[in-house]
This record gives sequence, C-alpha cells and structure tokens, in this order.
Amino acid sequence: MDLDLDKEKFDFNDFVEVIRILRSPNGCKWDMAQTHKSIKNCLIEEAYELLNEIEKDNPDGMKEELGDVLLQVVLHSQIADDENRFSINEVIDGITRKMIFRHPHVFGDTVVDSLSEAYDLFYNRKSIEKNYENLTDELGRIPESFTSLMRTYKLAKKTRKSLKEESPDTLNNNIEEIKKLLDEYKNEANNNDEEKLEKIIGEILSGVVSIGELKGVDSEISLKKNCDEKIKLIEKVEKMLELEGKKMGDINAFEFTEYLERAKILEIF
Repeated sequence: MDLDLDKEKFDFNDFVEVIRILRSPNGCKWDMAQTHKSIKNCLIEEAYELLNEIEKDNPDGMKEELGDVLLQVVLHSQIADDENRFSINEVIDGITRKMIFRHPHVFGDTVVDSLSEAYDLFYNRKSIEKNYENLTDELGRIPESFTSLMRTYKLAKKTRKSLKEESPDTLNNNIEEIKKLLDEYKNEANNNDEEKLEKIIGEILSGVVSIGELKGVDSEISLKKNCDEKIKLIEKVEKMLELEGKKMGDINAFEFTEYLERAKILEIF
C-alpha cells in the first residue's frame, strides 16, 4: 500500500506499513539489521515502562508506552514475515481464535454465574488448548526467562488451581511454615554453610510469594513498589542528614535504621 504521510490520523494498517518500509531494502539500516534475538530484551523493557505508567495512572504515559509495546509486536512480526515464517495477520488471527475458544460463555452457549466461574472456565479451556497431560507438564512450560519471583508466583497459582479445594487454614499454615524457616535460618546463620542458607532463603521467598498469591498479591509488583518506596525514603534520609551537616558515610547501620523510621513520619522534600 502507499503511505499517505499527510493523513490526519494514522491507523493500525498504516503503522504496519511503516514498519514494513523501515525493514525494506530502501528502509533504515538499523531496522533492517534487527533479529528476534537482537531486540528480545526491548519487549521486557517496554513492558516494565508501561507498568510504571500504569502504577502512576498516567494516561498519556500509558498511551505512549502501549505504542512502544505495539512496536515490538509489529517489528517481531515483520522480521518473521521477511523470513517467510508468519505475518502480523497470522498473529492477529491466532490471538482472536484463542480468545473466542477461551470464552465459550461469551461466544457460545456455556453459562457462568460468577467471576470465579468465568476464570475457572478460561483456565480449563487454556489447559485443553495447551494439551497439558498433568500438572508437571504445565509447570514445566512456565518460561525460564521469567524472573524468579514471576516463576514462583505462576508455580504457586497453577499448583493451587489444580487442587480440588482449598483449606481454610492454608494462609495460617503457610505463615507458620515461614516462621519455622526463619528460625531455622537464624540457627544456621553462624555455621557458614552457604548452600544450606541459600536453600532456606529460597524456601522462605517461595513461601512469601505463595501467601501473597493466595490473596492475589503479585510479589514482582509488590517488590517493585517497595524498591521505589525505599529510594524515596533514602532520599528523605539524605536530606535530613544534609540539614545536620552529615552524609550517609557518617552514620552506622543502626543509626540509618533510626533515620529511616523518622523519614517514614516526617515530610521532608
């Protein structure tokens, strides 16, 4: 198609054409040189930038970052098209058919009466679609490229969903197990057995992710927010220290904890 550069408003087909032109022999040398592997991390980066704008509830930022995510989808599709593997239209056809198949209560005669029933139906249809033979097969298909927190969250969620029913004491039992592991770590901390301590820490982290998942708390997002809050608190601490003519290197760990507690209360900018 011919691209009208003076068009008042571009649409999806225009965007696909722009990427095709950029990848063509007369296009951009950088775009022409890209492969799936060379830009694979860009999609992760753009997804996290979108997440940041969602957390800030910034419509303009979300719109821009969604465009950047879409760029990655279309660019990967064009690379595949150039290699005669698949096209963007096949990508769209595939996801459309997937959504129709996974929502028989919307596009078929199946009836659901609650949010949980809708989710369970979606989950079951996905299992049929993926042809999982058992839970081990399903867990084995969790991408290794996920962060460890994301993999643990998915593992906990899929394992819990596979069980017949949930015990009302599950949360308390998991919390008690974490307490035991913390005591075990405390007892082993002076033995300098790095491998054993590493194993206990892994079990503690897994347990924390699991109790979060029980209530729908995603530990990846939770930890990100915690990091952001920590940075803001440290900024407050440094401003407090500056008012006292000090720097971070002038205080010890105990004093730093005290300043952190004060920073949580005081509004210093």
